[in-house]
Amino acid sequence: RALLKVQLGAVFLQLPKIQGVRINVGGVELTTPDPPQLAGDPQPAQILWYLADQHLVQLQLAGGPPTPVAAPGVDLSTVAEPSNPAIGYGVGGPIFLLSQAQNLMHVPADGTAPRQVLAGGGHLVPPSVDRFGWAWTAEMQSSGSVHAVAQDGTAPGLRADWLDGRSVQSLRVSRDGARLVIISTSPVGGVEVDVVGVQRQNGAPEKLGDPLRVGATLTDAVTVAWVDEASVAVLGRIAGSPDQGVYIVPIGGPTRLVFSRPDAIALAAGRGDRALYVSNAAGQLSLSRSTSGSPLLTGVTYPTLQG
Repeated sequence: RALLKVQLGAVFLQLPKIQGVRINVGGVELTTPDPPQLAGDPQPAQILWYLADQHLVQLQLAGGPPTPVAAPGVDLSTVAEPSNPAIGYGVGGPIFLLSQAQNLMHVPADGTAPRQVLAGGGHLVPPSVDRFGWAWTAEMQSSGSVHAVAQDGTAPGLRADWLDGRSVQSLRVSRDGARLVIISTSPVGGVEVDVVGVQRQNGAPEKLGDPLRVGATLTDAVTVAWVDEASVAVLGRIAGSPDQGVYIVPIGGPTRLVFSRPDAIALAAGRGDRALYVSNAAGQLSLSRSTSGSPLLTGVTYPTLQG
């Protein structure tokens, strides 16, 4: 009962104008002398990773002017056409990326060669890493499944029957590892952004829940990233708007535009809508809250934060 009270309070306090939650049972307020503490999302480090000239590069976002440095201990020289790095949480979190857009590689940070952990049946969507160290991906041309892959190559196939016959553009696992957001399109072009729950046993993914559609006003969606426990950022378009932009899409709330960026092709998100990064085909990296109009950095491909 104590855990249920804390969980309900945490959910309702995210709603606008809700300042407090009191639960009554039979007309008497439910009290819990020692309420449990809920584990929140792990926060991504203030480091942005990206690829440049077949090197994995780190960009410190806190402190002084951002200075790119090569990721220590990472050697991508043996990886054919590396793309879409995904970085695990914590110091020394696992690193994954794609090779030739269809093979998932685990990248050690000790100088040893990356190792293939999943050979896709076709092109794979960019991977995402959860707080347990599992990498998530799926075939772009879906047959109704999603892959969760451990560093040792363990890869339980998880059924996602609603994706069968659809094209998957992007997926991202939430920072607490409890939800997965997926962008997909139907054969006739209708786009959907769906959120599904992740059931686990001792941290290992076992099953996906039923999809919940969010962002129903979106008519186009390119990529997605979590900004907090209950909202995602989507690079796309909404009905009636010709320009592409970055939108905040809450689970169970209205979609809103953060900023327009017609030339953006990639999106990375920190905590909240003031920590959104986009890059374009020219390799220019921009920050959502910037008012200068100048790029934060150039020469950037596949930018990402932890997760």
